[in-house]
Amino acid sequence: MYTVGRGADKEERRRPLRAPRLLVPNGDGIACIRLLGRLTRLRAVEGPYAVDPSVPLLGKWLTWFADRAGFPGSGLLQAVTRLLAAHWATGQSAAEDSPLASLLAWIDPPGGRTGAQAAREAEDPLLFPPAGTATDVVFDQTLHDLMFRYDEAGDDRGREALGRQIDRELRGQMLPTWELVWLGVDLLRSLPEGGHVPER
Repeated sequence: MYTVGRGADKEERRRPLRAPRLLVPNGDGIACIRLLGRLTRLRAVEGPYAVDPSVPLLGKWLTWFADRAGFPGSGLLQAVTRLLAAHWATGQSAAEDSPLASLLAWIDPPGGRTGAQAAREAEDPLLFPPAGTATDVVFDQTLHDLMFRYDEAGDDRGREALGRQIDRELRGQMLPTWELVWLGVDLLRSLPEGGHVPER
C-alpha cells in the first residue's frame, strides 16, 4: 500500500506504508546485503552469462534496503547488535559488542555465569560460528573441499550424498546465528513500551 504526495518541487513521490523489515545479526550483515545487491542488480538477462530476471530484481531490492539502512529512524534493515546496544550497556568495547553471540552472552548470561565469563565462552567459533562476512577458516576449507568433490563426482548418487553433507555443514554454521537473532528479538520485545508511543 502506498501514499502519494507532492514535494516542494512538485515531483510525485510514493511512500510505502507497509514493507517487510529485514533483521541481520550485525553491521557486517548490512554491508553484505549492500555488496550482494551491487553484484546482482546489474547482471544481464540476455546474451552470454545471462541470469534469470529475478536475479537483478533481487539485487535492486537488496540495494534499496541497504540504502535505507543509513537513514536515521528507518526500520527496514536493522542489525540486531545495534538494536541491543541501544538498550543495554556492557563492559565490552564497541568492537567486542559487534559479534552477536558475545553481546547476547553479556546481556543475558546462562545460569551461574557472569556476563564477562559468558562473553568469553561465546568467542569459541565451534560453539558460536561467526555471523557476518568473516567466517571460520576451518569451515571455509571444509566447504571448499566438499564443493570441489561435488563438482568432481562422477555419478548422481555421489553428488546427492555430498549435497546432503554440504547442507549439514551450512546448517551447522547458520543455525546458531538464526537462534541468536531470535533470542535478541525476544529480549527486545520484553522491553516496556516507551511512554510517548501512544502519542505517535
